[in-house]
Amino acid sequence: MPTQRDWQRYARKGSTKQRGYSGQHPRLRAQWKPQVDAGQVMCHAIICLEERDGRGRRIQAGAPWHLGHTADRTGWTGPEHQRCGAADGARRGNRRRGQRRAMAKGQATPIPASPSPLRTSRSW
Repeated sequence: MPTQRDWQRYARKGSTKQRGYSGQHPRLRAQWKPQVDAGQVMCHAIICLEERDGRGRRIQAGAPWHLGHTADRTGWTGPEHQRCGAADGARRGNRRRGQRRAMAKGQATPIPASPSPLRTSRSW
């Protein structure tokens, strides 16, 4: 029976280069690694889930991290908590899938690629 990891592997499309993780990506990650491993770097994610949960933006020494990239995948934003990087990818993917479904049904206009501002219980 396939595991979750198998399904994730099947879901990946394209080569490392086609997905935007070759060439400059490993070099930039290697440049950031000493600072991140020393706990001197803040999360560069637009929405930092660790900060939202009260733990702060600083990436703790030894914590797993991702090198975040721009929405159009043409550049990198900097180190992010692993959780923040994965959530950002999920948000973008879910938005794209929802947009495709709505367009197929003829229901909606395209959803903007940039994340919407956080909504609060009050209008400040």
